[in-house]
Amino acid sequence: MREIVRYILDNELKEYKTDCPPDIIDLVFCIIEEDYIWNYNRAVERTNAGVVNRDIGKTIREYWHLKNGEVEIKPSSSLIARYTKQYNK
Repeated sequence: MREIVRYILDNELKEYKTDCPPDIIDLVFCIIEEDYIWNYNRAVERTNAGVVNRDIGKTIREYWHLKNGEVEIKPSSSLIARYTKQYNK
């Protein structure tokens, strides 16, 4: 999933790299839900959704060097129950 997340960030959401919206994690999960659900489900089968979701969030934060903010409990994606908002450093 890390490669897919980096692809999404580099191609589908690249305009946000320097001015990252706080809901970037939710945006990535929405794209995964729409376009990469098969890959996501395969990753979840190998471990579990919690492990996969944490790894996706960590990949986003580290790849774009983001800083954690507050927790959002109403994401748009049905793949997650909550996410931590992210901000550029």
